[in-house]
Amino acid sequence: MDLFGISCFSFPKPTQLIKHLLLLNTKDNDIILDFFAGSGTTGHAVMQLNADDGGNRKYILCQIDEPIDPKKKKEAFDFCVNNNLPPVISSITIERVRRAGEKIIKETLADAFNEGLFKNEQPKVPDVGFKVFDTIDAPKLEIKDGQIVFKNTDNDPFSRIYNMIFSIGIDDPNSTLECIVEDCMYKIGNNYYITQAEILDKTENKEHLSNAIKQGKVFIDGWTASINTTLQNYKEDVKIVF
Repeated sequence: MDLFGISCFSFPKPTQLIKHLLLLNTKDNDIILDFFAGSGTTGHAVMQLNADDGGNRKYILCQIDEPIDPKKKKEAFDFCVNNNLPPVISSITIERVRRAGEKIIKETLADAFNEGLFKNEQPKVPDVGFKVFDTIDAPKLEIKDGQIVFKNTDNDPFSRIYNMIFSIGIDDPNSTLECIVEDCMYKIGNNYYITQAEILDKTENKEHLSNAIKQGKVFIDGWTASINTTLQNYKEDVKIVF
């Protein structure tokens, strides 16, 4: 695999073949799903095809954190270790997509320079950005000192926000999040997503929740919600998401 300078897998899918199949079977704005992403060839092919024909295709790659056997796939294992990556297949997937995107951008700019586009107009640079999502164990409830305690909710606020976006299914996870209150409230259009709702109890933030309710739909992460803020004051106007 030329992006790594080594052969991480014995029989990786040919990028050109996947790109050709996509060209024959997809439209410019389609979403391509690969449930067995492996080294990330599909993502690479989608980005390359978009760069070639100006399309806006998107991709979803799924790959479990399958450990890389150091005996059967020594080069892939060593690559992960040497680059401070977990020695699992999904590390290869993510790194392949990242490097492929960087390579496509460089090639696009180089081609534009050779064609003299910089003199008259800026070249159209393809979108090679991507997000990485991990699955985690669902939060658990415990009784501690007579109170209900939510366990396993210590992941970062953005993870909680995106968990709600995926669970509710109204907004595209690729949409740009507008920050209303840092690490707490974000919005997409007129839909408001809140985690760590106790932050809204602060004096300077109290009006944000009432304003959000007036302007759109409000979704609050139930695993990190403040009962006082959420249920007692606004129980008829918000949806708690677990």
